[in-house]
Amino acid sequence: MVDIMKLKWLETDKVSDVCLLKIEENKLPFLKLGNSNDIIIGEWSIALGNPFGLFDVNDQPTVTVGVISAKNMNLEPVDERFYLNMIQTDAAINGGNSGGPLVNSVGDVIGMNTIIYSTGSGKGSIGLGFAIPINKVKKIVDELKLKGEIDRNFYTGLGVQDIDEKIAAYFKLQNARGVIVNSDENSLPKKPV
Repeated sequence: MVDIMKLKWLETDKVSDVCLLKIEENKLPFLKLGNSNDIIIGEWSIALGNPFGLFDVNDQPTVTVGVISAKNMNLEPVDERFYLNMIQTDAAINGGNSGGPLVNSVGDVIGMNTIIYSTGSGKGSIGLGFAIPINKVKKIVDELKLKGEIDRNFYTGLGVQDIDEKIAAYFKLQNARGVIVNSDENSLPKKPV
């Protein structure tokens, strides 16, 4: 068990729900990070974690087993966090499993347990758990190490506008997510008029 005093929170990316921690300790056991691009629907998945704070009772993480039910699942945003291209598993993921590894049958980490669909009480698993693919986690962590943040600003030369409910209704879109191009730099006046 790691002494909490040796755990240092370095950076966080709220949008993806991933943070970078540093443990100031040597020779700790670790799991190999796999390749989430290689997962297939129907393969075994194992979720490790600390549901409902049971680690305090037993001093060990818990393990649940299931299969990969789906890949590339896009969920609705929750508290300004966007869960896109998620791994769906029926391995029970409960409150307290978030941040724990989802591993394949050989113990390689293929995802980070993150969110569940639950019953009305909002606490228990109904067989719909989701993990952030480990390749995405690795990419985010690398950028947090390098830049201290995830840079989502980019210049395209296009004039864009967020899609709100009115725009979604006008264009008969299924949801109000994303942006719409309303001009490009070629259509803008070159000099003020």
